[in-house]
Amino acid sequence: MPAVALAASPAQAASSASASASASARSAPSAPSTSGSAAPFSSPVAHPAVFAAGLTLYSMVAVDVFHPDSAHLLQPLDSGLHEWVLSNLDPGLRRSVFGSVVSNVWLLVATLGWIFTTATAMTRNNPLGWQACALGWLLWVHFVGPVEHDPTLMDVLKQSFGRVRPSPIHRTASFPSGHTAADVMTVGALFFVLLPVVYGSRPAQQQQQRQHQDGHQRPGQQGQGQGQQQDMQERAASGSGAGGGSSSSRASDVVGGFARAVKDKIYTAQEHAAPLLATSAATTIVGRVGADAHWLSDTLAGGGLSLALVSGLAMATARLSAEQHKQGQQ
Repeated sequence: MPAVALAASPAQAASSASASASASARSAPSAPSTSGSAAPFSSPVAHPAVFAAGLTLYSMVAVDVFHPDSAHLLQPLDSGLHEWVLSNLDPGLRRSVFGSVVSNVWLLVATLGWIFTTATAMTRNNPLGWQACALGWLLWVHFVGPVEHDPTLMDVLKQSFGRVRPSPIHRTASFPSGHTAADVMTVGALFFVLLPVVYGSRPAQQQQQRQHQDGHQRPGQQGQGQGQQQDMQERAASGSGAGGGSSSSRASDVVGGFARAVKDKIYTAQEHAAPLLATSAATTIVGRVGADAHWLSDTLAGGGLSLALVSGLAMATARLSAEQHKQGQQ
């Protein structure tokens, strides 16, 4: 009997070590592979049609507002919303809530996401991630990024059109909206380009498991089963579920669980990029119009312009990825 126990002990130890190594590998952050076998980067906005749609929206709004022979379809909306804001919103509320909070909340979140994603890219051997982040920051600095002082592109456009703001709360011109342009640029580039390039997308096996679980769980339970199931499997394999885990293994489980939760949130944000971008743009538009800082047409033009910039960034990133993929196969 002692011989059997001694013979089983090394096998159990090997099994525990193997399970621990497997758990560590699953919990470690993964970066997109740069080898020739990795699929090139692709994005739904990396298409000339999206780029053209953004420029078309911007151009149509500009023509409707400034061309003397246009139908001026947006003028009733501009005037009506301006009068409603002045009649129903207190000046202090417009300034503190709409101007400071609603206008900036998505910009703040997306900017923090840019910083976090760029810092992550710098710690990984991911040339495409470095290039995408560098291109993104270049667009942010020189085109539509800072909102306290207009970057080069926004300054040229505003001075060229010279449109007066609905209320004189800023000294700069009104068309197009720099806040809305910055929001669409930062949020769109983050969800459609930077996160997929730096962190990759959800593995196909996890996507199938998630879809299966979502179909069998109540809405309040969706998204929770996968992480809990992985944790239970790892504890069962390592023996920690029966109280045999050491403090270091428990700490590793906590760190691994947190890393998986963060990656799951990143993957989920990518999978809902379009509605998140639409929500952020709508929120910022409400903030700028509610603060009486812009006409509605200003915000539509700023959003269309930045949609074209996001599409251009995605197309440039896709081209760089295709070139790296081709070089990796040679």
